[in-house]
Amino acid sequence: MRSSQPTNSITRGAATDGRCSAARLANASRGCMGGSHADSCCGARAIATSSLCYNEFLNIQLGKLEEQDQEYDSAYLYQQQVKLGNGLQAPKYTILYQRTERAAEAPPRESGMRVVVPQKVRRLLQLDWGPDGLAWEEPESRLPDSMLIQSKVFDHPLRPSELLQQLTEVQHKAFDRDEWASFNFCYHMIGQ
Repeated sequence: MRSSQPTNSITRGAATDGRCSAARLANASRGCMGGSHADSCCGARAIATSSLCYNEFLNIQLGKLEEQDQEYDSAYLYQQQVKLGNGLQAPKYTILYQRTERAAEAPPRESGMRVVVPQKVRRLLQLDWGPDGLAWEEPESRLPDSMLIQSKVFDHPLRPSELLQQLTEVQHKAFDRDEWASFNFCYHMIGQ
């Protein structure tokens, strides 16, 4: 299930209100210097900058979860293979945080009786760090176990405010394929 927040293109920082993400600014800059204009969105001579490790919509969602008194009980680190434009594949790392919450109660029946059996539902928060910035979604299920690299059950449940604090500590970092890519981000987060 995608989050009820704006679409993934917005959570990745894509332009919807006339502004561009850092990645699109970089593409626009390349487009003006002889590259493809199909990738451009911001006009001539845009300044190329790197995306920072920050997502305002994620911060809002974590604030809502904190207000609802939710807690994450575990984290999962996955490695996927993604295709590059030149036909090669490269690893991409993803981290999922899992929480358990009670499902909504069954509505009363016409006879006035209802069966109340609290159901627990697993909810996930997936974080992806890449050249386009920090993206997130709330998928219905975890990724396949064949992609799982590491899992961690928290000794003490992780509050959304604590996760937000951990993200705040790295929000100044810019994407760098060698120093701060998805591998570095995910291993840093699961090591907290």
